[in-house]
Amino acid sequence: MSPQQLPTPAELDLLRREAGEARRVLNYDQAILLNRQRIEGWRHRENPTEIVAALIELSRDCQSNRQPLIAFACLHEAHTLLPGEASVSIALGDLYTELHLQDQAIALYEAAGELGTNRLMRAYLGKGDKVRAHVFLERARRRLQQEKNLRGEANLLVGWGDPPAYTEAVELLAKAIPTASFSEQAQMLGLRASVLGLLKRPEEARQCFAQQLALCVLRELWPERFAALGALASFEYFYGDKTRARELLREHQALAQQQKSPQEERGALQKSLDFAGYESNWAQVAAICTELIVLCVNHGWRSDLPYFQERHAHALQKLGKRSEAAAACRAAIAILEQHRRTYAGLDAADRVFRQDSRAPYERLLGLLPVQSSEAFGLVQKLKARALREQLAVGQASQGVPPGPEETTLRTRCAQLNAALVREGIANDIGGKKRFLALQSELRDAESALARFYDFLHARAPQTALRHAAAEPTLAQVQAELGPKELLLDFVWATHGPEKVQVLAVRRERVVLIALETPLAELQSRIARLRHACSHPERPWQEAAKAVAEALITPLEPQLRGIEQLILCPDGVLWEVPFAVVLEGIPLSYTFSSALWHAQRTLPFPPPRPTALLAVAAPNLSGWSRPIIAPERPIIAPERSAFLPAGAAAAALPGTTREVQALARLFPGTHVLVGKQAQENQVKAAAVRCRWLHLAAHAFINDAAPLLSCLVLSDPSEPLRDDGFLTARELMGLDLSGVELATLSACNTARGQILTGEGVRGLSWALTAAGARNLVLSQWSVADASTVVWMETFYTALKRGQSKPAALRDAAQTARKTPDREHPYHWAAFILVGRGL
Repeated sequence: MSPQQLPTPAELDLLRREAGEARRVLNYDQAILLNRQRIEGWRHRENPTEIVAALIELSRDCQSNRQPLIAFACLHEAHTLLPGEASVSIALGDLYTELHLQDQAIALYEAAGELGTNRLMRAYLGKGDKVRAHVFLERARRRLQQEKNLRGEANLLVGWGDPPAYTEAVELLAKAIPTASFSEQAQMLGLRASVLGLLKRPEEARQCFAQQLALCVLRELWPERFAALGALASFEYFYGDKTRARELLREHQALAQQQKSPQEERGALQKSLDFAGYESNWAQVAAICTELIVLCVNHGWRSDLPYFQERHAHALQKLGKRSEAAAACRAAIAILEQHRRTYAGLDAADRVFRQDSRAPYERLLGLLPVQSSEAFGLVQKLKARALREQLAVGQASQGVPPGPEETTLRTRCAQLNAALVREGIANDIGGKKRFLALQSELRDAESALARFYDFLHARAPQTALRHAAAEPTLAQVQAELGPKELLLDFVWATHGPEKVQVLAVRRERVVLIALETPLAELQSRIARLRHACSHPERPWQEAAKAVAEALITPLEPQLRGIEQLILCPDGVLWEVPFAVVLEGIPLSYTFSSALWHAQRTLPFPPPRPTALLAVAAPNLSGWSRPIIAPERPIIAPERSAFLPAGAAAAALPGTTREVQALARLFPGTHVLVGKQAQENQVKAAAVRCRWLHLAAHAFINDAAPLLSCLVLSDPSEPLRDDGFLTARELMGLDLSGVELATLSACNTARGQILTGEGVRGLSWALTAAGARNLVLSQWSVADASTVVWMETFYTALKRGQSKPAALRDAAQTARKTPDREHPYHWAAFILVGRGL
C-alpha cells in the first residue's frame, strides 16, 4: 500500500468513534467490524500504541458479544506488541472480572501498578476483604488528590460504600459540579442525587434530580436524560412513591421510542421488570419479559436472551403455565449450549459459565413429569461435562512435552506447593503466617499458569478443540445396567425446584424424584453426619438417621430388590458417607450417568506388564519434626500430611504391612517401599500396571486443587523431582490401562466441590488420566485400621468378588472388629468409577 493509500489518522479516529457509537447501541457485530478495520489501518501505519488501544477495545466488544476466546487472542497480541503495558493488564483483568475469575483479575490489576488501584479496591471488597481493600482505597485517593480529580475521588468513595464515604462524596461532587462541562454536570448531579438517597436525605436528592433533568432538557443531553429518568425512578420506588416511579419509567420508554433508541427502551423495560419482580407480580413479569425477548430478537442481542427467557419461565411457572414455562427454558438452553462452545479451551471460565447458567436447566428439570426420558438428557447436560470431554480427548494431548514457558510456570507452582506442605509440617515459630503467605503466592502462580493456557488456546485455537463428548441415550445407559442394578443421578438444584432432584434409572424404567427436605436443612444434616463419622469418639447414629430420612426414605420404592447401587452425587452430596445410611448394599460412585457409561464402554488397552504396583512407607527422613495440625483431633496415627501438634511425620509402619499383605496375595507385585518410593519411579511404574496401590501421607490443597498430592520419599534427585505426586502430574500420565487405583491415604476423595462437576482434586485427576476405578477416603484414616481394611478388601477381590461387593465386605468385616464399630474405622473408603 502506497503512502497515498494509507488511511489517515483522522479517518482511523473516525472509525474509533463509529465503533464507540455502535457499542453504545449494543451493536457489537458492527463495533467489531469497525475496530478490525481500525487495527489494520494502524498496522499499515506501523503504530503499535494505537494497534494496542484498538485491540483492547476489540477484546471488550468480543467479550460483550460472547466471544471470549477471541477476546483473549486480541489481548495476547496486545501483550506481545507492548509487553508490560499497564492498560493491557487492566483490560485482561477486566476480562477475567467479567468471567467471574476474581483471583486472576486481582493478580493482573496488581501488575498494572497505580492504574489498577481502583479496581483492586473493588475486587477485594467483592471478596469481603475490607482490610486489603482499604489499602488500595487510600492509595487511589492519594493519586486522585494529587491530580485534583474531585469527580474521580467521589466515584471512588461511592464505590467504598459506607455512610462516611458517601458524605465525603456528596461534598466533593458539590465542589466539582460548577466547573464541569454540561454533560459532566448532568452525570455528577445524578450521582450526587443517588448518594443523597442512600444517606436518607430525600428532599436534597429530589432537588438534585430536578436540576439534572432540567439541565438535560435545556442542553438536549439525551443519554444523561435517560440515565436521570432511570435513577429517579429507582429512587422514588425505594424511598418515595412507587406510582411515580412507574410513571417515570413509562416516560423513559416513550422517549426512547421517540428517539428510536432501542437500548434505552430495553433499559426502561428491565427496570420495570425488576420492580414487578420485587412485588411478585408474575403476570406483569411475564408480559415485560415477552417485550424484552422480542426486542432482543429484533436487534440481534442474543447474549442476554437466556436471562430474559429464564425469568419468563420463572413467571410462567408461578402462574401455573408449566408447558409454556418449559418451552421458555428450552429456548434459553438452546442458546446457552451455543454460548458454551465459545469457551472452548478456557477451562476455568467454562466451569464458571456452567455454574452461572444452571438456572434454566434446573427449572426445566423441576417442570418435567415423573416419567420423562427428557430428564435424562437434561441431567447429563448439568453434570461432569468437562471431565467427559477430557476423557473424550483421551491421551491425545498427553505425551507432548511442555514448552519452556509452561515448564517454568508449572515448576514455580510445584515449588510453592512443596514449600506449602513443608511449612505446614515444620513446627517453627511463625509457620502459620508463612503458610498463609505461601498460599497467596501459590494462588498467584496458579493464576499465571491459567492465563498461560488461556493465551495458548487463544493464539492456537486448534489446541482448544474438544472432541465433543458423545452423550449416551437413556436406552444405552439402561442397556449397561444389570437387572438388579440401580443408578441414582442426583442434581443439587438451587433454581426452580430448589431441592435435590434424583433420576432413578433401572434397566426397564426411569423415574424423576424431588426430595422434599430444603437444601439448607439437608446441607446441615450432611455436615453433622460427616463431622460425626470423621472421629471415632463422636456419636453418629442420630446424624445418620437424619440424613437417611431426607435422602434414602423417599427412594425406598426404587431400592426394593436392588443388589448393587451406582451413585452420582452432586454438590455437597459428595460429602455423604452413603455406606453409613445404606448399609449392606454394594455401592459405587461416579460423576454422572454419561461418564459411567463412557467408562463402562471404553475398551481396555492391551494388558500392562505389571499386574499390581504397591507403593508404601515413603522415606521422610527430612521431616522428623512434629507436625502442626488442622483443627481435627486423632486417636491413632493418620495418613495425613498435617497431623496434630506432637505427632510425627513417621514413615507409616502400617503401610509396609499393607503392601506386604498385597504381595502375598498377588505374587509378582512390584513393590516400592521406603527410599524406593521415589516420585520418578512411581510415575514410570504407574503407566505399566493394571492395579495401582499408593499408601502414604496425603495433602489436600484448598488453594490449588490440582496441586493436592501424595507425599512420596525425599527425592534422590531434587532437581528432577520434589517428592510430591500432584493431581496435575497424575493427569499427565496415561492411566487408561489402570483398572483399579487405590489411594490409601487421608481425605483423597475430597477437594474443591463444584456443583455439576463433582470434586476437583485427586479423584478428578485420576479419572481424567483414564483410571477406571478408584478407592479413595472421605476423611482422615487411621494407619492401623486401614491395614486390616485393605487386606480384607483385596482378599475379597482375589476371591472373585466385584469391587463394590469387596468394598462392602471390607466395611462389614471392619465393623465387626472389637472397638472398631464406629464408621470412622469402616466407612471412610469409597469406590469411584465404572464399578466393575
